[in-house]
Amino acid sequence: MRSFRPLLTGVLAAVALAPACNTTERVDLLFRAPEGSHARYTVAVDSEVITELVGPPERTRERVVLAAEQLVLALTDTEADLRISMTRAGERPRVFEVRLDPRGGLAEIDRVEGLPVEALGELGPSRLILLASGLLPGRPLRVGGEWDIERQLELPEGNGRLRGTGRLMSLRVEGGVDLARVRAETSLPVDRTLTLPEGRVRLSGTESTTATLDYVIDDGTVQRAKSITTGRFALVVTPPAGGLAPVEGHLTVRVESTTSRTSTATTPPRDA
Repeated sequence: MRSFRPLLTGVLAAVALAPACNTTERVDLLFRAPEGSHARYTVAVDSEVITELVGPPERTRERVVLAAEQLVLALTDTEADLRISMTRAGERPRVFEVRLDPRGGLAEIDRVEGLPVEALGELGPSRLILLASGLLPGRPLRVGGEWDIERQLELPEGNGRLRGTGRLMSLRVEGGVDLARVRAETSLPVDRTLTLPEGRVRLSGTESTTATLDYVIDDGTVQRAKSITTGRFALVVTPPAGGLAPVEGHLTVRVESTTSRTSTATTPPRDA
């Protein structure tokens, strides 16, 4: 089985802080990149998956590097529509259309290359988008301020309640760019049944994510981000009809994702 990969964590966490130079003042997390703006990133993902079913555990490691582009399709006071393109060398891009609440951070996938989102992976990309964008306090904070994260997620691949804490770590200037650093720790229960050629596969357990993100204060885009997601899931494989008994085991996953900004523009790319 292929591991789920939080490829979108940094790119889709498109929120920002209102400009502030005095760290004793309150700042407000808010997405406000203008319509038509876009930014490009490199996303490096290192994953390790350990499958324990029959016989010795099987361990799989993989490193994936992708080119990512974020385009703001529309921005109002109540929502922002984004298009996210992720491209791996030698493969066709995967295109995600996402709707965000600029203050609350709610997200929704509208389309993934015209395919249902559940067709793209065991745990689905929409959960990862919501993890990335659903970490806002919804109120102004000073540096050092913390907030509780609790949100009911309704996803095509299954519902769950996201819980955790967030903290505004620092405000600083780097290379003439005003940045804000946010750190969040979250957990999300997983309980999903998949239908594969090998039979029905049920995953149940909890995934935990720690993310550190640097935001450009001016427009709310991400300058860089790093996240680590871990999970250990009970795994039950029920073979197709034929009298064979279900096989029980475990799936352990660790995924580390690093996102780095490579360029910025204020007008749409020519191929958008």
